[in-house]
Amino acid sequence: MDLHIRDLRNHPAVIDAQTHLRERAINSMKGICASLISGMEIVQSRLDTLSSRIGGTSHRGPQLDNLTKNELYEKAQKMGIEGRSQMSKSELIDSIRDHR
Repeated sequence: MDLHIRDLRNHPAVIDAQTHLRERAINSMKGICASLISGMEIVQSRLDTLSSRIGGTSHRGPQLDNLTKNELYEKAQKMGIEGRSQMSKSELIDSIRDHR
């Protein structure tokens, strides 16, 4: 019986090995992402602490995320930001932060 590589592609053992390797790679990537996020949270916390120690506001600026879209719109209006009526909440936040 002649067995060719192309015949092995659909062999159950090969499919199981591919699935296993794919799952290991995905789990490894999830672990790396979790570590990166954790590290970013630590850096963020330290930046906020340093900023408050020197008497400034957080490097993020005021807590714009806690404002409603209408409150953000009013703030953007006072700042003279153009195009605000077409912006989403996140776009308003970005525009306000960029305008400062």
